[in-house]
Order: sequence, then structure tokens, then C-alpha cells
Amino acid sequence: MTNFYDELEKLEKLDSSGGGMVCQGRLVVGFKVFQKDATQEDTFFEIDDTSDDTKQVAAHKKAEAHISANGVVNKNGDPARPVIVAGIIVKKESVLNSRFPINDDRYYLYPISGTGTFTAAWKTIMRPSIQQYKQAPGSYWMRIGNTKDPGGREYTDKLTGETRESTVAYVMKLYKDRTEAEEDCAGEKETILPTSSPVPEGWNESALKKMVPDIIAEVVGGKSMGQVAKDYGVTVRDVQAVIG
Repeated sequence: MTNFYDELEKLEKLDSSGGGMVCQGRLVVGFKVFQKDATQEDTFFEIDDTSDDTKQVAAHKKAEAHISANGVVNKNGDPARPVIVAGIIVKKESVLNSRFPINDDRYYLYPISGTGTFTAAWKTIMRPSIQQYKQAPGSYWMRIGNTKDPGGREYTDKLTGETRESTVAYVMKLYKDRTEAEEDCAGEKETILPTSSPVPEGWNESALKKMVPDIIAEVVGGKSMGQVAKDYGVTVRDVQAVIG
């Protein structure tokens, strides 16, 4: 049974963590094709050098060729068009402070012009967070956080059916190198149960901590959270709390 000081220690650890994902992120600009059921990797065409007009033309042609080859259309049934986007790409193996393996690279890309909610997210959240460091496109060690979408977008959680607020990624901090990034997130991978989520009935905190690696491994291995919850006699929300 934990006492008051144990709880304080957990809160101190959580509070000392900067939050967010510490990783090597690549600042990018390029053309995006919005295609249903296609990967980000297959539908983003990076401009290798934004100061070279020929590079911009080449990236645009690649995007148009993808649209033509795959018959990508917009909501009206007309051929889609490439959209210029900017943001950050994170390679999964570069993340330093995740408590469980990340299966896919992360693409935080936003249209940079227009009046849509995604463009608002770029202009009011992502761009200012990058612009403050005055860095050119390239790879940097950083801490990426998420904040409420200024456009008020929402989505339906496929597991619970609940409506949730969408978030927008932004750069919380830029590091001079990997060493500084590692020092800043030291200890953040340690398993700490969220204090806002009660330990499931019939379990105790010590036992749950011992089971966390197994629960995470099963989810990462492809088993649904619903099945994992059933196997362990807890709720889907409990499983979500465990894997963070």
C-alpha cells in the first residue's frame, strides 16, 4: 500500500517530465496527396531544397504522377491536386522517451495556405513553434507536444465510441544535440501509472506495474485493446491508461 510520500514522489516525477515526445524531427516542406487508405510515406513528396525552383517542380510532378497512376479524386470526383504542406517527420527509431515501441514513423504535416482548420493549425500553432528557432529545413533533436486544435476539430474514438478533441503538434523545445535531448528526458521511460486513473478493481499498484510490459507487448503485437482488457479482466479504459 502506498503512502502519502510515495504519491508525492510519483507526482514530482510526472511534473519534472517535460511532457511530449523527445526525438529527432525533420523539418520539411513538400506536396501532399490526400488519398484515402494510403500511407503518409506514399503520399508526401518532399522538396529537397526549397531555394531551388527545379526541386519544387520535380516534387510537384511526382505528386501529380502519383495522382494519375492511382486515380486519386477529390470529393466531387475530379482528379485531386497536390497540396503544399509543411511540418515535421519523426522516424520511429529516434524517439527517446516512449514507454513502449512505436510502430510507425510520425508525420505532422499541415497545409500552409487556404482557410481550412488544418491551415489554421499550421499558422497559429505549428509555424510559430518552429519559427522561433529560425532553423532551416533539416533534422534536429526536439521535444514535440500536442495542444488543442484551434479549429475545434473532433474525432470519434474507435475503441470507446466517445467524441474526443483533436490536437495539433508543435515544437516545445529544440536541443543542440542528441546528448542534450537524452539528458533532458532521462527517466521519462520509467513506468509511472497515471494518478488520475484508478488501479482496476481486484488489482494492486505493485501487481499492475509488473504486468505493464506484458500488456504493452500484447497491444504492440497486434492484439486489440478490447481483447487485452478481456484477457486481464479490466476495462479498455484501463488498458489505455496503462499504455499511455
